[in-house]
This record gives sequence, C-alpha cells and structure tokens, in this order.
Amino acid sequence: MNLRKSSTDRLEQIYRLYEQKMYYLAFSILKDAGLSEDVVHDSILKIMNYLPGIKRVDSPQCRSLVMKITKTTAIDRYRTLHKELTSFEELDEEHLLVEENELEDFLDGINASRLIQQCVEEMPDSLKEIIKLKYYCQLSNQEIAQILEVSMDVVRKRDERLKRFIKEKAGDNYEP
Repeated sequence: MNLRKSSTDRLEQIYRLYEQKMYYLAFSILKDAGLSEDVVHDSILKIMNYLPGIKRVDSPQCRSLVMKITKTTAIDRYRTLHKELTSFEELDEEHLLVEENELEDFLDGINASRLIQQCVEEMPDSLKEIIKLKYYCQLSNQEIAQILEVSMDVVRKRDERLKRFIKEKAGDNYEP
C-alpha cells in the first residue's frame, strides 16, 4: 500500500513539475491545443511504467525521460493525423464541390496566411515564443514567465515589442 502511494505521489510531482513544459513541447509539434493536452496525458500514462526507476523527480535524468516520452508521443500523434489527412486529400475532385464565394474567401485566407507567415519568419525568436505561448496556447503572462524562466515584466515587454513589430509590418492594415 505504501509503495503504491509513493508512486502516485511521484507521478503527481512529475505532472506538477513538467506539465507546462510537456504541453509547450507537444504544442510546438502539433500546433493544436486540444491535441497537445491529450499528448501530455498520454505521456503521463506512459511515464507510469518508469516510476520504479525514478528516484528524484527534479533530476536531469527524469526531466530528460519526461521530455523524450512527450516528444515521441507528439510525433506519433502527428504521424497518425498526417496519415488521415493524406487519405482525405486523395478524394476525387467531383466529391469536393466549392461555391464561387467560398473559393474567393478561401483564396483571401491563403493570401492573409502568407502575409502572416512572412511577418512571423522575419521576427526574432523571442517574439515568436510569445506568439506561440500567448496567442496559440492562450497562456497568461505569469504562465509564460514560468515556462521561459523570465520575469513577468520581460514577458509584458516582449508582448509590447511583438505588437509594435506587427504594426510596423502591417502598416495601415493593423487592427489590434
């Protein structure tokens, strides 16, 4: 009974200590919040098999194991999704009917996506991190500060720089 309790405690400690880092890693691979959360939970279940060998949850070995399991789980999920998308793309053209207005909206979206992609490619990595964490993952400044191991003032300043960068690149088309 005591052995089971200590394993549960260690698993909870691992979850509390690494959950945000695991999520960030999964999100960087999958680019989807829901799938990333699923990967974190699947990874925790896989980590249960390694609990007897984990002596300290804050050790570099434990961190390495947790991140490796998370990465491989996210990559497996990505491959599974990619397979499903590939089979969808193989549908005949006659099954894909598109209204003229829908096509124009779709093309406008592609052009906007290209502009956004170009803007993101030109920005510094520190600003890209803010975009991923704040606007895709929808994390608070406090959570971002913990993940990046910086102060909240640094996060706020980077967010200000990000908005200024986008405003300069977008010009008159910028709407905050």
